[in-house]
Amino acid sequence: TVTLKYHWTNLGQFQPYVGAGVNYTAFIATDPPAGRHVHYDSSFGGALQAGFDYRLNDHWAINADVRKIWISTDVRITGDMTASDSVDINPWVVTTGVAYRF
Repeated sequence: TVTLKYHWTNLGQFQPYVGAGVNYTAFIATDPPAGRHVHYDSSFGGALQAGFDYRLNDHWAINADVRKIWISTDVRITGDMTASDSVDINPWVVTTGVAYRF
């Protein structure tokens, strides 16, 4: 997921941001039952992000954000049965972290 972010930096230690971008998902590992093959198409979709950095001092910050990612893929099952469908995954991703800035 690649996003462009806009930071508000005039709020002192608290620095919120929003972002928008694009997500690419490649499905590389499936573990279907014996006798079946499952194939997921790769997916491009949008992504939105909101979060904040909280500056502890000149070098250290705490970070938290939430992202909504749109993933839509076509899936095909072959082998002892044949089926296909479109699947929307669309997860919410929540992250936290500690950052060091030089």
